[in-house]
Amino acid sequence: MRLIKINVPVFRHSDFKKIAKNALIKKTKNYYINCSRNLKKTNKEFKTKKYSLVNFDESKFYNKSKKKKFTRSEILSNVILKNFKNKNIEILDYGCNKGFLLRELKKKNYKNLSGFDLIHSYQKHLKSENIEYFHRTQNIKKKYDLIIFSHSISYVNDIKILFKNIKKILKPKSHILINLQNINKRPLNFLYGDQKYHFNKNMVINFFGKIGNLKFINDDSLNHEFIIILKLNDNIKKKIKKVKEIDEIRRLKMIIKKINKIEYKCNVFGKNILTALCISLLGKKIQNIVAGNFKSNFLNKKSISFSKHLKTNLPLLMSNKKILKSFSIKNNFKNSNNFVSI
Repeated sequence: MRLIKINVPVFRHSDFKKIAKNALIKKTKNYYINCSRNLKKTNKEFKTKKYSLVNFDESKFYNKSKKKKFTRSEILSNVILKNFKNKNIEILDYGCNKGFLLRELKKKNYKNLSGFDLIHSYQKHLKSENIEYFHRTQNIKKKYDLIIFSHSISYVNDIKILFKNIKKILKPKSHILINLQNINKRPLNFLYGDQKYHFNKNMVINFFGKIGNLKFINDDSLNHEFIIILKLNDNIKKKIKKVKEIDEIRRLKMIIKKINKIEYKCNVFGKNILTALCISLLGKKIQNIVAGNFKSNFLNKKSISFSKHLKTNLPLLMSNKKILKSFSIKNNFKNSNNFVSI
C-alpha cells in the first residue's frame, strides 16, 4: 500500500468548507482509505445538532424509465419491499439521522424498526412513532434480520471492527443492505475530506464478498452508486479480484488538469463538490453559481437561475451535459456549444 498525495484541497461534505490542503489516499485491494491527519477532528461534526439539520435525505434522483424523481429513502424502501416480503422482520438503520428511511418503511407496514445514529436529536420524534432509537452500540441488545447502511459506511472509524461487531447483532441467515458511492463513477468524492473509505466494484466484491453472498441491485435512479444486498455466510470462500492500477486516481487528476487549463470567466453548475473545486482552483474566473435554489449564495459566490445564466453569455462548467436535457425542455434551449463538461 503506497500513499498517494494529490495537491488540491479537500472539503467537508456538509458545507464544502476546506478542511485540508491536500488529499492523502491509500489504496488497498479492499478499499481506498483517506489518510488525512485531520480526519478524527473533522468527524466530530457528526455528533452535532448542526450536522443533523443538513437535508441529505431529501435530495431527489431522476428515474428515466418511470420519468419521475424519487428520494433515496423512497428508492431504498422499494428495494427492501421487493426483496423482503415479511413485514415482521427486525430492521436496524445504522446511521439513520432523521429517520426518513425508517418512516418510509413504516408507511409500507414494516412493524419492527430501529435506528442508530451518533446524534440523539431525533430520538423523541422516532420513539413517538414507535421506532426504537439508539445512539450507543452497546445499548443494542436485540438481534436483527436486516441491517441497513445508507451512505454511512464511508464515515466509520474502522470498517473491520464495525463488521465484527455488527455480526454480533445479526441473526443467522440475516442480511445487510448497503448503499454507497461508486468511486469509479464519482472520482471527485476523493475530495470529501471527512469520508474515510471509498470503493469501486472489485473492492466491494473483495471486502463484502468475504462476509457473505452479494446481490447487486440495479436502479436507474442511483446508477452512479452501489445498492447491495449481502446475505450473511461465514463459510464463504471468494477469490480476490484484481483492482486496476489507480484508475480512479488517474481520472481525478484528469479532471483537475482540465479545470486548471480554463483561462476565461465562466459560471459553474450546482452546489456540489465540483463547484467547490472549481472555485478553489479558478477563484475570480468563476462569476456565478447556477442552481435551482438560487436565492442563497454558495461559498461567497452569487447564485443565479438557469434563465439568468443564459443572459450572461458565459460558458457553464458542469459534470455532465446530460443535465441540460431537463433545462432544454423548460427553456426551449437546444444549443449546448457554450457548455463545458468537466
